[in-house]
Amino acid sequence: EDDLTLRKLRAIDSFDNEKLFHVRYDDLDINGHVNNTVYISWAMEALDYDFRSSNKLKTLDIYFKHEVKYGDDIISQVKIDRENLISEHLIKNALTDEEVCLLKASYVHI
Repeated sequence: EDDLTLRKLRAIDSFDNEKLFHVRYDDLDINGHVNNTVYISWAMEALDYDFRSSNKLKTLDIYFKHEVKYGDDIISQVKIDRENLISEHLIKNALTDEEVCLLKASYVHI
């Protein structure tokens, strides 16, 4: 029942960690845009090892705002709420600072 609940995602105003990515040819779909699954990888890569290795993904909400193409540089930023096991992510174009994707994830401790 909760699977179809859509939550409004907002950009984070501060972050705990960030990581830079360069869009590779293998990140692209048949239309020459970054494949949707790559955004998830970029988001999860910004989480630290300890958090990822001790928690399992439970839910993931994604809001795709703009497409990303080959050669772009992307910054993945994350804000982690360790007490409630929630992460909020902002993926943006490093050159233009344009928001390209927002994600919010919840986890269960393992």
